[in-house]
Amino acid sequence: MTEPTFTVVIPSYFRPEALRSCLQGLARQEVQPEAIFVVLRPEDRGALEALEGVELSPPVRVLLVHEPGVLAAMAVGLRSSTTEWIAFTDDDAVPSPTWIASLKAGVKPGVVGIGGRDCLVDNGMPRPTSLTEFVGSIGEWGQLTGNHHRGTGSPRDVAMLKGVNCAYQASLLGIPKGLRGTGAQVHFEVAIGLDLARFGTLRYDPMITVTHEPGDRIGVDQRQAPSARAVSDVAANAVLAMTASGPDLAFRRALFSLCIGDASCPGVLRALVGLRDRDIRARVLPAMRGTLQAAFAVASGYRLEFIRRD
Repeated sequence: MTEPTFTVVIPSYFRPEALRSCLQGLARQEVQPEAIFVVLRPEDRGALEALEGVELSPPVRVLLVHEPGVLAAMAVGLRSSTTEWIAFTDDDAVPSPTWIASLKAGVKPGVVGIGGRDCLVDNGMPRPTSLTEFVGSIGEWGQLTGNHHRGTGSPRDVAMLKGVNCAYQASLLGIPKGLRGTGAQVHFEVAIGLDLARFGTLRYDPMITVTHEPGDRIGVDQRQAPSARAVSDVAANAVLAMTASGPDLAFRRALFSLCIGDASCPGVLRALVGLRDRDIRARVLPAMRGTLQAAFAVASGYRLEFIRRD
């Protein structure tokens, strides 16, 4: 069996210093990928300057994207690739020296996606966190459990991988088109996972690691104190992403979101439990609005479309 070939794609947006650190991590790989793409907006002059003098083997290829959002950047990377596998990481992450070697070792018959843990740090210090084996699940009612940054134990099959540390079989991968958000279209990993489930399994190995210091996002899709619009987009995407499996799961997710909800998209029950929490109160109405808008769209026949390489 020949060794699988890999392209690494790094979408970047106005974080030049973080991008340089990411590329330094790729330079230290024990096994190099066959290609490295950095996808930028044309106006991101700082990133272009950060790439000057960066010497990697293979050399970095810069791709320009003219549409906003991480998914547009991922699609440009996918369509420009020619390798069997395509790996994604963020510009605010630094892959461990064994990252590519571990991804390649994870390629097995029937496996269409491989990913691992992103070890979170704040100001250079590891973020205190507990570990769990419950990672990357999608429940019967569309309940989402990430925990990719907290994963421990042996490799296991999961329903979704995290965008900062993942690789997919390029000929099967579809990049969802139509999710809401101008920057980070939250829950795109859910749609990718559900779409790829038709072809094989996704494998999560907590020993495949990147160091991830989440950077500030540009626009309304902030990690902390998101705007009402961003909350609405997240809630809508949680429903729209489920259409990759079918309308039934999307409707179940909408019902779950409205009646119960979760921390990012609180429903009636979550709102009552957290009545004294200002953040939860601020999220309730935008989350319900986004959920209802998505549910009506699905009822009208909306289904996600996917951009593929071929």
